[in-house]
Amino acid sequence: MPKQQRPILATALYFLALSTNFPGLSSAMNSSHRNLMPSPARVELFFKTNAELEERVRFLSQQGIRSFNLVNKNKSDRLLEWTKIVQKEAPGSSVCAHFSVKYNKKNKKEGGDDATHGAFSSFVSSLSKLSDKNGQIEVLLISGGGKRSSIDSVSSLHKLKQKRSFFKSPSHQGPKICVAYNPFFPDESDREAECKRLMKKIDSGQVGKVYLQFGTDLSLLRAALVWLKSVQKEQQRELDLCGSVFLPTRKLIAQQKFRPWNGVFLGSEFLGGEEAAERVVKNIINLYKENGVELLFEAPGIRNEKDFSVMEKLLTDYAIDKLGTSDEINPWEEEVLPQNGTYKKQRISTSPVPALRERKLGLHETKAPCIVLFGSHDVRLHDNRAVEQASRHECVIPVFIWNREEEGKWGVRGCLEVILKDALRHLERDLKKYGLVLIVRETANKAEEVLRLCKETEAACVYYNTDYTPEGRTRSAELGKLLVSNGVRNSECQSSLLYSPEHICLPSGFNGGHWGTLMPFLKSCKKQLGEPPRPPARSATKAMLTKMKGPHRWPSSTGVGNMNDLGRIKGSIQWQKPILERFPMSEMDAKELLDDFIGQGIRHYEDKRSRADLVWTTSKLSPHLRVGTLSPNELYHWTESCPLPFETKKTFSRRLFWRDLAYFQLFCFPYMREHSIRNHYDSTEWVEREEGNKRLRAWKRGMTGYPIVDAAMRELYETGWMTQSVRMVAASFLVEYLRVNWVEGCEWFHYTLVDADSAINAMMWQNAGRSGIDQWNFVMSPENASQDLTGEYTKRWVPELASLPKKYLHKPWTATEEVLEKSGVILGETYPHRIVSDLKEERRKATASVLEMRRAHQTNNDNGGYDLIMLPSGDKTRVFTKKEYRIDRAGKVKDTKPLTKGNRARGGSQRTMR
Repeated sequence: MPKQQRPILATALYFLALSTNFPGLSSAMNSSHRNLMPSPARVELFFKTNAELEERVRFLSQQGIRSFNLVNKNKSDRLLEWTKIVQKEAPGSSVCAHFSVKYNKKNKKEGGDDATHGAFSSFVSSLSKLSDKNGQIEVLLISGGGKRSSIDSVSSLHKLKQKRSFFKSPSHQGPKICVAYNPFFPDESDREAECKRLMKKIDSGQVGKVYLQFGTDLSLLRAALVWLKSVQKEQQRELDLCGSVFLPTRKLIAQQKFRPWNGVFLGSEFLGGEEAAERVVKNIINLYKENGVELLFEAPGIRNEKDFSVMEKLLTDYAIDKLGTSDEINPWEEEVLPQNGTYKKQRISTSPVPALRERKLGLHETKAPCIVLFGSHDVRLHDNRAVEQASRHECVIPVFIWNREEEGKWGVRGCLEVILKDALRHLERDLKKYGLVLIVRETANKAEEVLRLCKETEAACVYYNTDYTPEGRTRSAELGKLLVSNGVRNSECQSSLLYSPEHICLPSGFNGGHWGTLMPFLKSCKKQLGEPPRPPARSATKAMLTKMKGPHRWPSSTGVGNMNDLGRIKGSIQWQKPILERFPMSEMDAKELLDDFIGQGIRHYEDKRSRADLVWTTSKLSPHLRVGTLSPNELYHWTESCPLPFETKKTFSRRLFWRDLAYFQLFCFPYMREHSIRNHYDSTEWVEREEGNKRLRAWKRGMTGYPIVDAAMRELYETGWMTQSVRMVAASFLVEYLRVNWVEGCEWFHYTLVDADSAINAMMWQNAGRSGIDQWNFVMSPENASQDLTGEYTKRWVPELASLPKKYLHKPWTATEEVLEKSGVILGETYPHRIVSDLKEERRKATASVLEMRRAHQTNNDNGGYDLIMLPSGDKTRVFTKKEYRIDRAGKVKDTKPLTKGNRARGGSQRTMR
């Protein structure tokens, strides 16, 4: 913002102060002179030297900033000296000096815990002398990171209370004592523990102010603010609030995206880019201002004119909005408060989150109608967070909007269309039971159609669940921007994965496994984010839906049955009948399938999961997870509560983590569905194009001459399904023996699989094609067919070989002419000759191509011969590389031991709910 325009900001902030009780802003202001304007917010100071601190305070003071925070990040920090510098450069300013118990902790030789408590008391006493003369002083007491110990902020406050009681010093004298509070923990138990800790701090009687840490979940923040107000009322004392805000800069977003700070929980929208992050921060500022909460601009700091302009714009935009809406009623106030407008005493020490997000359904309704927008990944009513949040409104309008063009190459197409349409039919029927109508529309622009519906129905908010694909994120951002610009709130929820990918931090390097592999990922998820939330009881969902009401007059709807562009089958082969016979797509069907598998199939899964010829070897739940007729949280907790020994259910219990891992990889590498994660692998030489097209056609049609491969590909084309083990056989055969680019297989699977999931599919094909994070450390044999020991699978899908003796069934070319003639098999006529006959030579060529490519890209190899990849953060990390591909700096293979053919995966294969 140019300097000559800044008086406009001062005027706006003056009216803002009158309307929001912004601390400090209600004092006299000079709209024509920026330097006389009171501080619009607190600013946390970042500096390396005293001279830099002086310069920064002078700069900020000239811009009208009069409130500063000094952080304690090191044992050698000189907070008292720095406080004096701030007071000298900005007389009369407000200074909050942080005190970290972690960085001031004394060892036994120094006096231990008593000495640490004494250091805090002495620090408070020293600051008290400064506050008497030079302005307001605060102390923000924090425990610091690391493991919990016997001495922390809670114990320090109670020790201070004892000392003041002994010396009969009133707690209100001296600097104001402040404490930190984080309402954004994803896990309910962590939120509850945080609330209990805060109450222990407040119970000391020393706390005058609470600093809320930064996070982006507005639902959690709203609930926390309501709870804090109830605490103030209960305690019958003043308790100031200050909320932390991050500047939405590109650098900070990149840093938090791939190296997030501990305890900072940021949503996908904030991490999606500067524009989206700015929108999130504005919403947070709005919420804080509506609740009279002071602002602290924390990270990455206001260091220069550019940083200040970002902060200034955020505050100006809010102030100008307020000038035009001073009489507006905040609809969220009604939404978050219980119906009697008060909180019961027992709620004070519990997490505020269940009242909004975590599973207490049937909350206080708002009179404004809302829309709940279903996608292709959340077609259910039970354990659907968007539906739960929408249930707070008196009027709920369920909506599904279809636009084929917006789906693109990796969206809903082929077989997936068939099951999605059936799932929508059942959703429409289920809603009808509760007197609700699923509004269905086909349109050229989804976002504009949603806005049109909002205007038709006067909906004040749109609820929807995140689609974690790159195109899904883009659509969400565009929808949110359009809605907000037209005065409609939007609430984006998470209901399709166990964890949000952007909340997971994986350090580079080897941490109990290579970067991006299962076990480091699984451990990070549980350590950082805890157990996935439990779904509500189905009776609670039913009660919620029973109370849900629609509008008096429903908007127009195409209806699922009249959707001509979804599930449209071209050609003579009508896919839908065999697909729907095998996969009826309702929530009830999913629940019955889950019950049956947990009751019977899971006990056989560990040992028999690779068998395509047996019935109860896989769960067949993946189509339900894909379209959302089954909640991943429900599946996770059903599996965990299954009374079988851990070793019996171990592999299946990890399947959902493989699924989340695929979305984490897609989040980090949004191009991975078409280009190699190991970027240099894009230059791998494959078989010549014309020959490759011939091989690809035979593979797609199940006419390769290798019965187990052909059985798999025919089952896929006729039913949209094949088990994980034969998917791996088919993928390995295409890449290792036919030498066709893995992208071709990835595209075909996406079109023909009934559970087509672009993240999971791409992860499998990347690893099969050697270019993924966890390239397969094995080659699947197309001859031994261990997946079909009885031969029944091949006989079903390759019936022309059904009369062959079992010993020849999977290798018919080894049978004598007499055996073939007796079985009615004529190779080359009734069943094709092998499309490649020398498997050993094809494998040699495939390996040679990879080695040649790696020799040409030595900068992507480390000294151990492993591939290096570039993470989005800019760091390089080693990824698993098969021994036969590891080369030294001269290009020689480090270990030439031959790879044993087999079917036992090391852990690099696709792992989902097959």
